[in-house]
Amino acid sequence: MAEGPLQKSIHPLPGARERLLSVAGELFAKHGRDGLSVRQITAAAAVNLAAVNYHFGSKDGLFYEVCLEQVRAMNRARLELLGQVVGAAKPGAPTVEQVLDTYVRPMTQLLESADQTGVLMTRIIMNELKDAGTPFARLMRDEVQPFIAQFTRVLRCALQADPVLGPTMEKLGEKSLEAIAWAVLFNTGMMLHTTMCVDKVTLFFPDVKTVSSAEEILQRMVTYCAAGLRALVAAAAK
Repeated sequence: MAEGPLQKSIHPLPGARERLLSVAGELFAKHGRDGLSVRQITAAAAVNLAAVNYHFGSKDGLFYEVCLEQVRAMNRARLELLGQVVGAAKPGAPTVEQVLDTYVRPMTQLLESADQTGVLMTRIIMNELKDAGTPFARLMRDEVQPFIAQFTRVLRCALQADPVLGPTMEKLGEKSLEAIAWAVLFNTGMMLHTTMCVDKVTLFFPDVKTVSSAEEILQRMVTYCAAGLRALVAAAAK
């Protein structure tokens, strides 16, 4: 049976899914989830109106998929860096600073990009995570927790090999995980806030120049995170 005009219109164009993900990421970053209509998204992606529902079920489904792609890309970058520092340190363990660098670096690298989609989408994702009842709780469980578990294992090895904290880690045993968990939480908050608001430093300190180098920002954050982690581990042993 020949297809009529209506039947033809519901079939997405080839590559529509990829185009929607690419275009929607930039649009959501600029306007947020609620600031866009499906019609605006499909028009920008040059696909038919039915393509969003066909591939993602709804605009919210597309939004979630865009956020998922962002998180996965960040995790891939971190895992690659983590593998590199572990491999380079063999047969020993990497330093605490080297391990923390793998967590912070992919985020600070977003600052060097002329396209601020990554920074803006990270801000949106973190805002969504405030409500544990949203699908983003599943995103954390399925995508972020496995990385954090691997990152934590390497971080514990680095602390155990640390010339100052090694004996403390041995004394704490499994109790060291609680100190590490709080340190990762605190450091994550600091990292995200700094990345999102790095240009605001002059609001608090007008005489201090704005840091222009992402590498300089990275090194300052790693130094701060490492000191805080060591302090929490030492305090846990008292």
